[in-house]
Amino acid sequence: MTLNHRLTLPARVCLLLTLFFSLTQIACHAQQQYVGRYGLYTGFTDLYTPGLNNIQQLGFHLQAGVDNRSWLTTGFDYSVEHGNTNLIPSMASPAVLAGIEYLYGVGALPPTYAVNIPLSATTQTFTAGPTLDYRHFSKVTLFIRPSLAAFRISATPHPRNAGDATVVAALEQGNYLTPQGTITNWTGAYGVGGGAELRLTNHFGVRAQLDAIWNHPFNAILGDGGWSYRYSVGPTFHFGRNILVRRCDVMEKNMKAVLFCSILATAFAFQAIPAVAQTPTCTLIVHIDGFRNQKGDAGVTLFTSPDGWPEQNDKAFEHGSYPFSGNQATVSLNVPSGRYSIAVLHDENSNHNLDRNFLGFPKEGFGFSNNPKVRLIAPDFDTAAMQVGCPTTEILVHLIYK
Repeated sequence: MTLNHRLTLPARVCLLLTLFFSLTQIACHAQQQYVGRYGLYTGFTDLYTPGLNNIQQLGFHLQAGVDNRSWLTTGFDYSVEHGNTNLIPSMASPAVLAGIEYLYGVGALPPTYAVNIPLSATTQTFTAGPTLDYRHFSKVTLFIRPSLAAFRISATPHPRNAGDATVVAALEQGNYLTPQGTITNWTGAYGVGGGAELRLTNHFGVRAQLDAIWNHPFNAILGDGGWSYRYSVGPTFHFGRNILVRRCDVMEKNMKAVLFCSILATAFAFQAIPAVAQTPTCTLIVHIDGFRNQKGDAGVTLFTSPDGWPEQNDKAFEHGSYPFSGNQATVSLNVPSGRYSIAVLHDENSNHNLDRNFLGFPKEGFGFSNNPKVRLIAPDFDTAAMQVGCPTTEILVHLIYK
């Protein structure tokens, strides 16, 4: 078979533009579609400092921030940890070591005594600044940040014997400790931190992170500074308007116009080509059961690819709302044979969306083809995929309410 017409110049331009916008859409859809204006994190933290006789302090971690851009967050960071260690000579400054040698020399400390004084310490960290976010993955956000912090550390020695008490008394007389036997110190710290966040819903996730920070507290008592490593893990909450710069949405609108132009130009250019056989139309019957009340409509959405699955109706192959009665609904659709994933919804307020609570959990009933088990997140496209054949295919979907 030969073509009776060649593509005109306008048709060529339209086809090239369609190809360009299609490629840009592939890149857009691989990224996250929602970034809330505000973020909050709380979790468990473990602060480990090898240079302070391997002290390990456990506590609470809080972060709050504002997402200025999809790649930039500014906010503050606070943590408080408590732990125990022992003051030993290898930690002490030259001045303190000289004082201990003096106590040995004048007989205040017996030759058999070894300095090993238990102490408890509480560390508070304060940080503010930027975080750089990488959101190329739909479910995972990677981030890195500089750590410019202030440490507030309080320590209290707990003498166990006369030798410990003599050393503590000498530190009090030298104004290293307060008369109450404690010391509180502010010190600067710097380093780097980062981690990853797993997005379970648009508004809820789990974050794990690690900071490495150099600091030198109590420099009159401790000889050297060193690195502290803070690990923390806990839930994150995102809320507020979506701050994404929706370049993808603009491209989608442009693509619709270009695609329309391309269809017209191509149809005109190939109007002499004989018609070819079309894909047959099949009847798909979707039975839905388990409605908890008679409110609203039954929503049925068909997808032919993972793009937009399962809630973006504008990217679905077909979407509609249908009346029902009792606790069951039956929806009949005419579609080409092929592979589909189907999402159903008890749309109680008829707003064509799955409503969620503050934590991101569904407030309305939902279900999927193949009736897969649903835990924290929706099943992926392939799990719900099924084959629709002619003349008729029937399925039953059970509604789930969380």
